Amino acid sequence: MSNVYLSHNNIVSSLGFTSESVVKQLCDEISGLQIVENKALLYAPFCSALINTNDLEQAFSKLDAQGAFTRLEKMMLVSLNSTIAASNVSLDNRTGLIISTTNGIPKRKSLFKFSWKRCKTFLWF
Repeated sequence: MSNVYLSHNNIVSSLGFTSESVVKQLCDEISGLQIVENKALLYAPFCSALINTNDLEQAFSKLDAQGAFTRLEKMMLVSLNSTIAASNVSLDNRTGLIISTTNGIPKRKSLFKFSWKRCKTFLWF
């Protein structure tokens, strides 16, 4: 049996949840920055590229993931979903996923499990 390696990327940002949508927004000169007025985050208004919570929850709800997840874990799972869909690879016990991020480290190292379209996936951060 030979090994097959596939590579794919996906971007989750305040501009969208796929690489294509983010690049389109950037080409259209749309900024993800906005003024945030949330005293739970900072005592004064500040400029940031926060991902809209409602948009994230809506995208995450489509996954039918079971369990409690942090905001960062939800972003990673939404991104992973797009990556897997674009790869056209079926997930089974012969499939391994290597996931990396350029931003954001969970506060806790965790192994969590979620069910995704009849496949149990384990991720270690």
